[in-house]
Amino acid sequence: MLLISVPASCALFRAPTAPDSTLLAFWLPDSLLYGGGSALAAYGLARRRRWAWGVLCVHSGAACYAALYGLALPLLSGGGVGSLLMVPVLLVLPILVWALRPAGDR
Repeated sequence: MLLISVPASCALFRAPTAPDSTLLAFWLPDSLLYGGGSALAAYGLARRRRWAWGVLCVHSGAACYAALYGLALPLLSGGGVGSLLMVPVLLVLPILVWALRPAGDR
């Protein structure tokens, strides 16, 4: 939402010479995997559904992939420092996935 409502903020999250469209192309997948995936996982976990942990794993994998991209972008391009905000995801989500694994797997 920030990137659409404040277009100048795009510069913080993309490589210096890349057009805004390279960043805005992530809007739909991010909305589905972050918004939809986290909401569906939370719903399922709250109701103790068997499928919820699998959804959480998919969400976590997508988020960690994006976080690794966010870590690599400033290192390789010299820009996109705003993407470093994703780095805590690399620590938190794997711990949550492990802590919330089904009881039979403990």
